[in-house]
Amino acid sequence: MNNDEKEVGVKKCKKCGCELASDTKGNLCLNCKKKKGKFWRRVGEGAAAVVSVALLVVTLGKKGK
Repeated sequence: MNNDEKEVGVKKCKKCGCELASDTKGNLCLNCKKKKGKFWRRVGEGAAAVVSVALLVVTLGKKGK
């Protein structure tokens, strides 16, 4: 095998094992990327809800004094 010849392997998704297109930069397919994004978006929404409730409780507590 010469330096000019490169063995081209088929890239597979790290999570589900389906074949990826040759121009894909990451290790995940589009479906797995969407699922991962949906999970972190829900985590962020939950954290934002907790922070907003905490701020509401703190501000209402200060007004009551």
